Amino acid sequence: MSVNIKKGYIIAGTIVALIVGVYLAIPYFVLKNVNKILANMEGYRGHIDKFQLNILQVGFSVGGFKIEKLEGDIPVPFIYVDEISNILEWRPLLKGKILGRTILENPKVNFVKGPTKAQTQTGAEGNWIKTVADLPNFTINSVTVNNGKISYFDSYSKPKVEVFINEMNAEITNLRKVYEKGDKLPSHLHLTGNSIGKGQLEVTADMNILKEVPDFNVDFKFRKVNLTALRDFTKAYAKFDFEEGQFSLFMEAALYNSHLKGYVQPLLENIKVLDLKKDKDETWLQHVWSGLVGTTLKVTENSPKERFATRIPFEGDLKDVKVEIWPTIFNIFKNKFVEAYPKAIDNSIDINSTNKKK
Repeated sequence: MSVNIKKGYIIAGTIVALIVGVYLAIPYFVLKNVNKILANMEGYRGHIDKFQLNILQVGFSVGGFKIEKLEGDIPVPFIYVDEISNILEWRPLLKGKILGRTILENPKVNFVKGPTKAQTQTGAEGNWIKTVADLPNFTINSVTVNNGKISYFDSYSKPKVEVFINEMNAEITNLRKVYEKGDKLPSHLHLTGNSIGKGQLEVTADMNILKEVPDFNVDFKFRKVNLTALRDFTKAYAKFDFEEGQFSLFMEAALYNSHLKGYVQPLLENIKVLDLKKDKDETWLQHVWSGLVGTTLKVTENSPKERFATRIPFEGDLKDVKVEIWPTIFNIFKNKFVEAYPKAIDNSIDINSTNKKK
C-alpha cells in the first residue's frame, strides 16, 4: 500500500513538474518567436521585452512593446507601450463567444516630420500593421487605453516644433457586435485627453467597424488651447505668432454607406497677434504677414464676445467629399455681424443626415 502511495506521489509530482516546466517554457518560446516576426517588418522593426501568461485572468501580457523605423536615424520609436494585456471577457461567454479585452498601459505614438522620406515617420511606410495583426491575440471585443500620448515632432523647422496630446484615456466596447445586434452603430468609443497649451479633448463615437467601409457618428470637442503654447508651431508653419488667445475646435461627422456629412467649427477667443515692435528678429515679410493676419482677425471678430468663429460644412461620397465654400465665407461674416457660434456642438449631424445625397 505504501509503495502505491509513493508511486502516486511520484506521478503527481511529475505531472506538476511538467505543468510548471511548460508554464515557464511557453513565455520563452513565444517571446523568441514573436520577436523574430517583429524583426522582419517592412521598413520598421519591432521588439517586446517580456511575455507573461496570466492564468487567473485567462490571458497573457507583453511588456516593453516597441516599433521603430529602420531608416533616417529617428530618435523616438513610432510606437512604445509599457504593457499590453489581453484577457478573456467573461460576459460574452454567456452568449457562447470567446472574446478578449485588450488594455494598453502608457502607449505612445510619435509622428516625425523631416526633410526626406527616410527622416519622416508616419507609419504609412511599411506593412507593419498586418504583421502586428498576425501576432498571438484574442478576437478583441473591447479596448482600454490608459494614459496614452500622441506627439508630433519637427526638428528641422525653425523653430523646432513639438506638439502633443497626453493623458489620453479611451474605452472602445462591443467591437464584435455581441450586444445591441439590431443597432446600426453597435460599438462605442469615449476618449479624453489634454494637449499642449492645456487644451481639453473629448471624442465620443458610435460605430460599426465590421463593415468593409465602417459606419460612424462622431462628436469631437477640443476646448481652450492656450495659443501662446503654439508659438513654435505658428512661427514655423504660418510665419506669425499669438501674444494671447484661446483656440477651440468642434466637429460633428457621420458616415453611412460610404456617404459622409458633417461640419468643422473652429473658434478663436481673446486673440492678439504678437506686437511686431517687440519681435525684432522677424523679417519685413513676416511683419507684413503678421499685420495681415491681425487685421483679418479684427475684421471678422465678433466684437461683443471677442470671438472669431466659422462653420465649415462638408458632404459627399468618400471618393469625392466637397467642402462647401460659400457657406463657409458667409459663416465668417455672420460671425462678425450677427452672432458668434456657441462653444459646443449642436447635435445636428447623425447617420440619418447622410440620406440626402448631394
